[in-house]
Amino acid sequence: MKFKPTIFDPNVGQMKAIVKESKKVTLRGEPLTATPKEYNEIKDTRKALVKARTAITKIGKREREDAIKYQREVIAYERSLIAITAPEEKRLKDLEESIKSARLWEVRKEAMVSRLERLEQIGDDIVIPAEEIVVMSSVEFEAYYNERVGNYNNEMRKELIARKATKEFQEWLDGFGYNDDDYLLVNNTESTTIYKKLATYKHD
Repeated sequence: MKFKPTIFDPNVGQMKAIVKESKKVTLRGEPLTATPKEYNEIKDTRKALVKARTAITKIGKREREDAIKYQREVIAYERSLIAITAPEEKRLKDLEESIKSARLWEVRKEAMVSRLERLEQIGDDIVIPAEEIVVMSSVEFEAYYNERVGNYNNEMRKELIARKATKEFQEWLDGFGYNDDDYLLVNNTESTTIYKKLATYKHD
């Protein structure tokens, strides 16, 4: 549907001619001293401009409605064509995703044993279903693992501080060759090792 300027009446030349004639109309004196002839001339000229504008607006509205109707017909037909292939596109996409998911599941299953071993070595006795572990991405698992390690270390640090005043425990801890404050360190390999040994400490 191609736009044709010639559908408008008055056209560009006629509109410019109307404006040219309109500019000749003016008030020669003050508004209060205007003659009936001047008033009517101004009024009639303005009405001519309104008439031209109204004619242009009507044509524009009619053409826009035709354009909107045409657009709607194009959109409807476009959708009907797409609807023919859409089910197959979805079916194949689902198959593609199922293959990718199956492959990813196998890769994560292989990593699951290693993940469970790492979690068990933390020593916090928290049990999480293997199904939840296997669906975690590498980033998600590392974040989960680090959170548990941090929580466990914090708890053990609190317990170590609480037991520090116990002579029996101090002697037990000294037996591992650590300095007085080594076991108060957190978030490092040495502190985690001490925490694991702490779990073996028997006390009343």
